[in-house]
Amino acid sequence: MLLQRPLKTRVLELRGGRWTGKSTLLGRLSEAAAGQGWTVKAGSAAIQPWGQTPFGLFLQIVDDLLAQHHTGPPDSRPQLQTDLLSATLPGLADGKPGPVSDDPVARYQSFRTIRTLLESMSHPSGLLLILDDVHWVDEASLELLEYLLRYPPQGDVLLALAHRPRQTSHHLRTILNEVGRYSRVHRIILPGPNNGYEPSDHESDVPVPTGVSRMANPLLSGNPGSDHGYLSARASVRPAVDEPERAASQLPLDVLAEALRDFRTISRLGWRVARSAAILDEPFSPGLLQAVSETTDEELRSTIDELAREDIFETDATAHRLRFTSPLLRAAAHQSSRPGWLLGAHARAAKSLSEGGCSSVRLAAHLQHQVTTDDTRTGKVLLEAAAKRRWTDAAEAAIWAEAAMRIGGLAGEEGPAHVLLGSALALSGQFRRSLDALEGRARGEPDDEYGVEAVIWRAWALRMLGGAEAAEAELEQRLNEMTDAKREHRAMLLGARLASALHTGRTVHDALPAELRDLADALPADARGWAYALSAVAAARGEATGRIRAHTYVVTAAELLDELGDEAAVRRLGGLYWLGQAEAALEHPVLATGHLERGLGLAQQHRFHGFVTPFAEALARVEMRVGDLPSAARHAAVAVSGAEGTDSEYLRETSKELRRAMALGHEDRPAPDIGPSARGRPRETPPYASDQSRQAGEVLDALSKREMEIAVLVSGGRTNRQIARALVISQKTVETHLGRIFRKLVVSSRAEVAALVGRTVGDGRGLTGLNAS
Repeated sequence: MLLQRPLKTRVLELRGGRWTGKSTLLGRLSEAAAGQGWTVKAGSAAIQPWGQTPFGLFLQIVDDLLAQHHTGPPDSRPQLQTDLLSATLPGLADGKPGPVSDDPVARYQSFRTIRTLLESMSHPSGLLLILDDVHWVDEASLELLEYLLRYPPQGDVLLALAHRPRQTSHHLRTILNEVGRYSRVHRIILPGPNNGYEPSDHESDVPVPTGVSRMANPLLSGNPGSDHGYLSARASVRPAVDEPERAASQLPLDVLAEALRDFRTISRLGWRVARSAAILDEPFSPGLLQAVSETTDEELRSTIDELAREDIFETDATAHRLRFTSPLLRAAAHQSSRPGWLLGAHARAAKSLSEGGCSSVRLAAHLQHQVTTDDTRTGKVLLEAAAKRRWTDAAEAAIWAEAAMRIGGLAGEEGPAHVLLGSALALSGQFRRSLDALEGRARGEPDDEYGVEAVIWRAWALRMLGGAEAAEAELEQRLNEMTDAKREHRAMLLGARLASALHTGRTVHDALPAELRDLADALPADARGWAYALSAVAAARGEATGRIRAHTYVVTAAELLDELGDEAAVRRLGGLYWLGQAEAALEHPVLATGHLERGLGLAQQHRFHGFVTPFAEALARVEMRVGDLPSAARHAAVAVSGAEGTDSEYLRETSKELRRAMALGHEDRPAPDIGPSARGRPRETPPYASDQSRQAGEVLDALSKREMEIAVLVSGGRTNRQIARALVISQKTVETHLGRIFRKLVVSSRAEVAALVGRTVGDGRGLTGLNAS
């Protein structure tokens, strides 16, 4: 429509923040125009290292037009062109920037001459002028641009310009708004983050970063062959953006160069303050920034104004909290800092934070860079911070625990330090390093508390490396060596041994799970849920009587684990995993999917790479068995991606094998953790089914299959958003189904739905609406 002649639009304005796709859209417009035979000329106001040149936005455009308009030698150009070169664009005359005429009449005549030149070049095919990064326009170019906007060239001349409104001068914004009132201007505003937009279920799986709204996503990534802009850059360099402190996290050179363009306009002092801010947690205070950057009050105030003006910093309403406007800018500033300077900056930050009495976690981010050793206080602060961080960011906790052990001064704390380091490494997917960190402690005294914990973590790491038999052997040896073990310690070792045995896919004798259940009362509630989930899997692999008992264990495990909030559940992911496996073996695919989805979500949220692949593989197998091939393929891909984040060749191979099976549309071999497939087996009705539960089941039979799935997930405590993501439908659709469920069941709350579902699942009958699965 924009290129349809005669033109209905004279000016196209693209208004959007940094990396929202403005240049990409201009590029597509340019390609479309060139394909229709238009003459296309482009200029950019981007700041060059040598500074701004008067009329820099138009220099290349006019030079190209002159060359195209007159093909003879420069000295044979008409007087009109000579006047143009000498009065308006002196930089074109001899290749060097020259003084611009102050005579307003001469400037007006020169501007009119350029307008005439543009009109002549629009015949016969049309002329498209692309002006990018106009927010950086120099004053001389702004005058010429204002003239062309107020007095647009006649003929088919389309002026397309792009700018960032937060960096655009008040004068230019005023011009664009005024021209838009009476001229044929088409304005496209590329939205920023959030903006009240709710992503669709499909979009929810796309890693759209902070700074790019999902509304802009189709504009950035709709064409597979085009530049995806910030979306692709941010997704491809996520570790460097989210974790700039980690040595392995580096922006690729092309992304780094693009990000550094935005720092060209700032002063040397501004650059120092930006690099100082890059080492601080966001949001940061002006006082802490001043201490790190070593600036005076006046210098800091002026620099904050400068960085805010250039859209590098943003502040809250009171300017007491600052942050970078983009994580890419923060990562670029950090990566461009010299190692020695960074050490000094972290030392200054640690000193300032210590004097302010901040938490160990905030201090640890800077103390980890300390070069001195045998510092008891620093070591203990790092260890305390690692313990707090282990269940939210295991990789960072491992870095801090390792730094604490390097710095030293941990007399009497060596045991906890080794276990903390080893467990954090295992959670983050560094299984081989975890084995090394735990080995010494695991071979200590048999009844030592930290030794028991070390053996359990080593067993899990060995399983994830494909050594389930070796893990089982280590656990059995420790159990045999124990002489005066606490009931809790023995129960945990028995559970770990049972998990290792189940991992191999074989049937387990009743004695092991029976002893585990006998000791379960010594465990906290979350660990009891894990123990009963393991017992359920073991029982489900037996004969009919065992499967009946498995239903009972599943109900007990679900009651214990479903009551856990996310903060507690993330510490018992193994319980969710084995509960999902048990429900899958008992042919409750919706229940299994609910628990496995929750576990996978928590593992991904906390970057527990060691858990991502097992959960994703289990989900893919469940979905494959019920015929949901798209979901199975998606989770198989997640399993492969998760395995790549670990050092386990075993996980990489099993996940790739599963994905190959999904591609073929079948499963080549049964899942090792689920055991023999339960397909085709008759569903047993346990003897303890009550009349009340039968009545509840009859009521639920009125629900459709989809309504039944939603009702089950509601009973598991899932929110509408979580249900939408699990079933790959919109949140609005979930709400619609819930309304129908309430009407059919004659209830008015989610709790009543959960009570009805709970009575039916609790009797082991299954749900009629799910039997078809």
